[in-house]
Amino acid sequence: MIKVTSVMSKYLVRLPATITAEDALERLEREAVHHALVTRDEDMEGVVCRCDLERVSSRTHVSACMKKDYVFVDEATTAKEAAEMMQRWGIGFLPVIGESGELTGVVTRRDLRHAGFLPNRRGVDRCASCGETHSLAPCTDDWLPVFCRTCSEAPSSPGGMYVTLGGGD
Repeated sequence: MIKVTSVMSKYLVRLPATITAEDALERLEREAVHHALVTRDEDMEGVVCRCDLERVSSRTHVSACMKKDYVFVDEATTAKEAAEMMQRWGIGFLPVIGESGELTGVVTRRDLRHAGFLPNRRGVDRCASCGETHSLAPCTDDWLPVFCRTCSEAPSSPGGMYVTLGGGD
């Protein structure tokens, strides 16, 4: 079994909770990453992605749009388990914790796609409607397609209505 440590990145981007969304987006662009850890006095307070930052005013502090309820995995987690967690909960970023409780890396949906643990397929790990890979809704049933937040909230999109799969009457 391939452990998450084989596909994770050890490069951690940390943002102070008091940085503005505008400055945070510039930093993520410079670092060429989509997600970051949010810290206050070296303690991790949450996680944030570009999608979160793009939804708020440029002067908003990152602490106001970060996700405080985030999921960790440990170094014993397999890459397959991490991929299943991402699909089930609609998350794209997992901090990885070492044996002594220290943050050792992060694994993203992209990392798992490149390693072959996610199929890069619409409705599975891409929005069934637009193909987006970010802000995917949690997978509530294995047989239902996955949609991004934008498509699932739009009243005229397939994600905003009931979806019929297969043949009909």
